Amino acid sequence: MADLPNEMIEKIYEAVELARSTGTIRKGTNEVTKAIEKGDAKLVIYAENTNPKEVIMHIPLIAKEKGILCVAVPSREELGTAAGLPVSSASVAIVKEGESKKILKELKEVLDEIPAQKEAKEPKAEAKEPKTKAKETKTEVKETETEAKEPKAEAKETEAEAKEPKAEAKEPKAEVKETKTKAKETETEVKETETKAKETEAEVKEESPKKIEE
Repeated sequence: MADLPNEMIEKIYEAVELARSTGTIRKGTNEVTKAIEKGDAKLVIYAENTNPKEVIMHIPLIAKEKGILCVAVPSREELGTAAGLPVSSASVAIVKEGESKKILKELKEVLDEIPAQKEAKEPKAEAKEPKTKAKETKTEVKETETEAKEPKAEAKETEAEAKEPKAEAKEPKAEVKETKTKAKETETEVKETETKAKETEAEVKEESPKKIEE
């Protein structure tokens, strides 16, 4: 059943009171069921807090089959009070409206508007779907951009690998420099040896005249 505003629920209780005093009502599940089946009921009201629920489950179904207006109210205690009973009531049927006719007409108009309101809300839900699809498209674009960046990263890695052989090429140059340094050191040693040899020859020459004099 459709959810009714509290103001409308209070008017339903009022309609039951007016119909009780100026028209005709049926009280209790058995009498209400008979009024529905005979097609006498103008409005059927049942209480949602009825326990067990099986007691009233059939009422909205048969009322719909008969094309009779059927509404739910939250309290069986308040429904019983409106019907003039000292105890609670699970359901009430208005058979002759009396002065409640105006309220019943207003209630019917409210219930007729509810399906139209629901249909008006549905396109909003459909309108949200394109936004969702737009977000999915943006996500796909970002993924494509990420994939495009990956080849750049791979290209940088290739460049880094290409630079490594240059570093390796520098190493033989260092080895050549070391060899040249060693060669220079050998040349220096040779020169030193030659110098010593010359000094030795000079000493020999100096000693030879002395021996002759002796």
